[in-house]
Amino acid sequence: MDKDTRGVSIESISNQFKQITKTKVFGIDYQHLSLSSGDDLYVTEYGLPFIENLLPTSFWTDENWFQAHSKRLAGTSTIYRITTKEIRGRSKEIVIKWNRMGQDIPGSLDVEELNVEFNSPFEEFALLTELRNTQYNSEGRVLTHKPLAIYVPAGRVDLDKLGRKMYKMEALISSHKDIEVHIFRSYAVIYEWIKGIDAFQASKQQVLGEKELTKMTIEAYENIKRRGFVVADAKPHHIIVRQNKEQRL
Repeated sequence: MDKDTRGVSIESISNQFKQITKTKVFGIDYQHLSLSSGDDLYVTEYGLPFIENLLPTSFWTDENWFQAHSKRLAGTSTIYRITTKEIRGRSKEIVIKWNRMGQDIPGSLDVEELNVEFNSPFEEFALLTELRNTQYNSEGRVLTHKPLAIYVPAGRVDLDKLGRKMYKMEALISSHKDIEVHIFRSYAVIYEWIKGIDAFQASKQQVLGEKELTKMTIEAYENIKRRGFVVADAKPHHIIVRQNKEQRL
């Protein structure tokens, strides 16, 4: 068994999983937990210190806990902010977002020429990690939330309920050489919650003017574009800002 950097023993939660293996997908290392419930959990290096908090029983499958400690966030995807259960005196603020791989992109007529598709959760984590690492070889920094884990609930879900297209999934599956992507299972990405509000909220609260909002959104988009990355739906909702004691951003 392994221990993470903070000394939380994976052996301490061994009663909740049937098997644990190390795997690498698109260059990212994961601890893959095959849970006794039939669920799968792929935990990154960022998630290991909080592995007990990231177990589905700590935030998702306990319906009463979820209802009392979650908030649906704005956006076109299904995304929640959740406070996990307190484990060994520590809870964790996380964001869970259900992945949309294999779905048609809204307004796809505008992006077809760019050959844009929704990333799989493993592609998403790999691209984000690559973007985070550009701060070591580029001028300036790109601050992002940390990718903690990928959660795959047990059970089959029909394609129409998932909104996936068979031909899109077949192409995606063929590109994943290191891992089997299940066409009939849901996938969720789990991120660390970033304190603050998004730029759109800041504008609504009148701490950010309309011109400043536009300027900030363009600068954020250009900042990652210079590093070779593109966000097809760049918008102020994706930019997190904080206020200091003087109520300035």
